[in-house]
Amino acid sequence: MIGPRRFVWAVETHYAPARADRRPYARLRVWGSDKTSRMLRTDLVPLSWVPGRPRLPGPRQVRAVIDYALGQGWQPEVPGTPFMLTRSEHGAALNLTDFALVDDLKSQD
Repeated sequence: MIGPRRFVWAVETHYAPARADRRPYARLRVWGSDKTSRMLRTDLVPLSWVPGRPRLPGPRQVRAVIDYALGQGWQPEVPGTPFMLTRSEHGAALNLTDFALVDDLKSQD
């Protein structure tokens, strides 16, 4: 819960074969209290990692992403296309501990 709002989130691990280091990334998806709301989506790469052990963002990082997206105009209660946070548009402004935004890597899979 953030203020009076409830959020539901999911994280999936993916690998981008286009990356030489095969570093896994986390696809984060967030909705308002139900999945009929406008989704927030971003891909995050861990700043440090051990091969074979993917790192996923936890509640602290997810909260930081949600707070940032709300400040950038994400309105989860308004249906629409996913609200995307990419490195090219938001990477310099969103500072996460242990993770960095990356551009849409799924399209490269």
